Amino acid sequence: MAPSKHASLVLLLLFGVSCTGFAKPAYKHLAGGPSEFLPPADPASAAVESHIRLLRDFQLSPESDIASEEQQFLVDSKDFTFVILSSSDGHLSDIEASFRSPNGKAIAPSYVSGGPFGLGGNAYPSKSLYFNDVQHGEWSVTLQRSEKSKISAGDEPLKAFTFVTFSDGDSPVSVSVSAGSLNTLVGESLELRAVVRDPTSQSAVQGDGGTPPCAPNQARVETVDLMVRHPSGKTTREPMHNDDSSTNKLTPAFVASLALAEVGSYQAEVVVQGQRCDGKVYERTAWYWLTAVEKSATLSGHVIVTPSTAEYHRDVIAEQVTINLLLGAPKLNAVPASPPYRVYAEIFSDDAKSGNNSAIPVAWIGGLSDVSEVQSSPALSLHLDTSWLQGHGGPFQLRNVRVEELETYSTVASVAVLDLPLDPDTVRRVAAMKPVETITRAMRQGYHVGRKAHNRTVGAAQGPLLLVHGYCAPETPFTLSDFSGYSEFQDYRKNRLISDFGVLVAEFAAEHDSFGIVAHSQGGLAVLDMYAYLATGLDNAVGERRIQTLATPFRGSPLSGLLAIIGDLLGFGCGDNKDLSYDGTTKWLAGIPVDARSEVYYYTGQYSTGNLINYCILAANAVLSWPNDGMVEYSRTDLSGGHDMGHSKGQCHSVDMRDPPIAKNHERNVLMNSLAAR
Repeated sequence: MAPSKHASLVLLLLFGVSCTGFAKPAYKHLAGGPSEFLPPADPASAAVESHIRLLRDFQLSPESDIASEEQQFLVDSKDFTFVILSSSDGHLSDIEASFRSPNGKAIAPSYVSGGPFGLGGNAYPSKSLYFNDVQHGEWSVTLQRSEKSKISAGDEPLKAFTFVTFSDGDSPVSVSVSAGSLNTLVGESLELRAVVRDPTSQSAVQGDGGTPPCAPNQARVETVDLMVRHPSGKTTREPMHNDDSSTNKLTPAFVASLALAEVGSYQAEVVVQGQRCDGKVYERTAWYWLTAVEKSATLSGHVIVTPSTAEYHRDVIAEQVTINLLLGAPKLNAVPASPPYRVYAEIFSDDAKSGNNSAIPVAWIGGLSDVSEVQSSPALSLHLDTSWLQGHGGPFQLRNVRVEELETYSTVASVAVLDLPLDPDTVRRVAAMKPVETITRAMRQGYHVGRKAHNRTVGAAQGPLLLVHGYCAPETPFTLSDFSGYSEFQDYRKNRLISDFGVLVAEFAAEHDSFGIVAHSQGGLAVLDMYAYLATGLDNAVGERRIQTLATPFRGSPLSGLLAIIGDLLGFGCGDNKDLSYDGTTKWLAGIPVDARSEVYYYTGQYSTGNLINYCILAANAVLSWPNDGMVEYSRTDLSGGHDMGHSKGQCHSVDMRDPPIAKNHERNVLMNSLAAR
C-alpha cells in the first residue's frame, strides 16, 4: 500500500514538537525574482512510454490438474525477452517455463539472467529469458511447478507476474500514456491520453533517402482499451476513442475520461492491438498510476497583510510582512488538522510611474504553511521581504496563487489574481528606493536562515557528514570506511513520501548546528526537499558542496507505477511509492526553487557496455529506457539548475546487479568526503 501521512508524526508537528524531542524545523520564507518563477508542472513531461506487453497473472495450484497454465502472446520482432517475477527466490526457482513458436516448435531461450526487479529495497526476484532470431506471430508459454518443488494440499499457489518486451531496433512500436491534468481531486474527471508511435510507418511516409519498408496505409490501430483498478478494488474496462483533434495522423491519439470518485490509488493500463505497415501484428501495454485526494482547502479571495513580529526580525532594517491568504471555511475549527500545504504566489506591480499599462512581474514568494488563525479566520501564510518591491510604485497584486497538498502535490486551491493590500506608507517607501542590486540569501530564504548562516565562519567547528540511504533500503548503500566524521541516517526498510522523508532527516540532524550530506537514490530527493523548505544545520555548512547525490531519480522512474500493479498480485514489500513515479516527481520538482537546486552535485551511473547484452538487471532493462542503472533511467536523472558531476559506465544502482553499485566506488566516495561542506 502507498505511504500516507504518518499520524503520530503529523500530530507532533502540529504542536511544534518532533518525535525526536527537538523543536519542529522552522519553515523557510522562500522568494525569487521573475526569471525564477515556478510554473505548474507540465502533464506531458509525466507521460509513461512503454514497449512491453503485460501478460495475465499466473497462479499455479498444488493440485496436479491445475499446476500449470498456458498463455499466448504476439511477437513482432526478431528477438524478445520474457520476464517472470515472483514473491520469493524459492517460489521463482519452483517455476518452469516452456515456449512454443507459431509453427508449434518448442524453443529454448538463448540467454537467461536473474536479479532483483524493483526500486531500492522493494524488489522482486526475476528471471529473464532472452530469445533471438525468432519467428514472428502468436507464441505460447506454459508455466508449471517444477518436479522438484514440494507440493502438498495445503500449499499456497505459486504466483508469477509476467511480461514480454521487444527489441527497439526491430519492433519500435510504443505506447505512451499521459493525463490531461496533474491535479487529481476527488469529484473531478481526468482525461487519459494514449499515443501510439510506429516509427516504421513514419519512415514509410517521410522517407529516409531509401526505399520505404512498406506501404503506410497498411498500418493501423485495431483496439485501444483502458483498464482501471479503482481504490475500492473494482476493475473497469472500456474502449478509448480516437482523438479527432490530433493533427499528427502518424502518431494516432486516443482518449478516455476517468471519474475520480474515490480517495486513493488508481492503476490504469492501456492495452493496444494493431498492425504495422509491414503486416506484423503487435500488442503493447502502457500504464499510468495516480492518487486522488480530497479538495481539502479553498481560498476565500481575501488577503490580510500583517507585520512580521518574529524575534529575528527586530534588528533588520528591511520591512518584513506576512501575507495571509484566508481560506474558505468560516471558522478555524472547520478546517481539519493536517500536514502543511505548499503555497506559491507571484507578485506583480501595476506601476503607474513606468508608463506601462501592463502589470510588471516583481518576485515570487512561497514555502510551506500550516493552517493558522488570522482575525478569527483560517489562513495560510507567506512571508515577504519588501526589499523585493523596491523601485516599484504599486499597487501590487498576487497572481497565479496555488495551494498544494503534500501527498500528491495536487493543487487543491488556486486563484488567478488577488489584490495585495500593502500599507500605503510601505508602498510609498519602496517606490522611492532604488531596486536592490544584490539578492541576499536572507531575501531568498528568510532572515532566520540568512543571519545564522552569515554568522558562521570557516573557522567554526565543523559538523558531521550525513550519509542518507534511499527508498526501502535494507542497509547502508555506502562503504562507510570511505568517509570520515560521518553520521549515518538509518530508516531501513521504510517507505516514505519525499516530504516525510525530509522531515525525518531534519529531525535526525537537529542536534547539529551544521552538517553536509551525501545521499543515495530517493535520499537525494528527500534532502533537496528538506533544504528547500526547512531551516536546518545544512544552511550553516561551510565548504564546497552542501548536497551530493548518487543515482537519484530527480524525474522519477517508470518502475514505480509498474510495481504498484505487480504488488496487487505478489504483495507490496515495504510499500509502493507514488512520489517516485514520473507523475509524482514532476509535480514535486515544479515547486523546488532554483537556488535550492544549485546546491546539489549529482552523479549517475549505468551498465557497462561491450557485452553481448548490456544491462544491470535484464528484467529492468526491458522496461527502462537505455542507458539505465537497473532502477533509474539516465534520461530522468538530470536536475535542471544542479551540478552534473559525471556519468559512469559499469556502476549500477545497488548490490546484486551485474556491475558494482555506484555507492561503493572508493575513489568517488573519498572525493565526495573531501569536498563535502560540514
